[in-house]
Amino acid sequence: MSTPCPPSVLCARPGDVRAASQDLKRLVSGLEPDAVVIDEAPEVWAEFDAIERVIASAKLLMARRVEEARTWQRQGFRSAVEQLAVLSGTSMSSARSMLQTSKHIADLPETAEVMRSGELSVAMTQAVVSAAAVAPDAEAQLLATAVRSPLAKLRDVCLKARAGASQDVSHAWIRRERYLREFIDAEGAWNLHARGTVDDGARFRAAIEPLIDGRFNTNRAVEQREPREAHAFDALIELQPHPARPTPSRQFGRWRSSASTTARCSAGPLKATRRARSPASDPSPSPSHVTC
Repeated sequence: MSTPCPPSVLCARPGDVRAASQDLKRLVSGLEPDAVVIDEAPEVWAEFDAIERVIASAKLLMARRVEEARTWQRQGFRSAVEQLAVLSGTSMSSARSMLQTSKHIADLPETAEVMRSGELSVAMTQAVVSAAAVAPDAEAQLLATAVRSPLAKLRDVCLKARAGASQDVSHAWIRRERYLREFIDAEGAWNLHARGTVDDGARFRAAIEPLIDGRFNTNRAVEQREPREAHAFDALIELQPHPARPTPSRQFGRWRSSASTTARCSAGPLKATRRARSPASDPSPSPSHVTC
């Protein structure tokens, strides 16, 4: 049951949004770029861009509410992320980023207000939110930069704001945002991507490096030697002490059994990296990535 809207708040109903959409569709349906006065073309484009920013901001604001509605459960989706991806025609990673950003915006009212004015693109909003969530005191500065500076400059300022956060806060943020994701790519290969703290990455490397070295050294004398990255992948699979039976084929990166499926790494069969940083410029702990 929905709660009544306060007098100062607009509770958008589907019909309200649909009416605005129909007006915009009528405008675009009659748009002929070559008929636009050439000197007015940049201004017309800028007005459409402003409309796009407003609509994109509305989608970001609403994304967390879509998850709360739980219609994805009744409609057969495995998660709200999958529902958003299908409805918007985007990737799972894009939908996931949208939902995560939407949740953080709820704690950043100043950012939400600037979004509603249409001054921020999606990329700008995501940059501001990701930094302000770690360094909330920098929110006003980040928004001021976003309004008057290009995206590249904003990202530099966001990096400095994140670097200025305490190590404990940064570590807690990385830990909270940790993930391990898998998907089947267009060629039918299994891909795995993980992100977490450097400490967790060190524990993973301590477990897998001896297996990689053992496999690589054992096969060094073989006539057709395989690269170390291939042995790294085999070591990753070997980390599982009791292999489970594969389940039937599923979409969106779930396990699937197929004789023709190749398991491989998306950016090199196995990489574990720690971002280079200087203590003076970046005191916060860097995330550890494992991609395969």
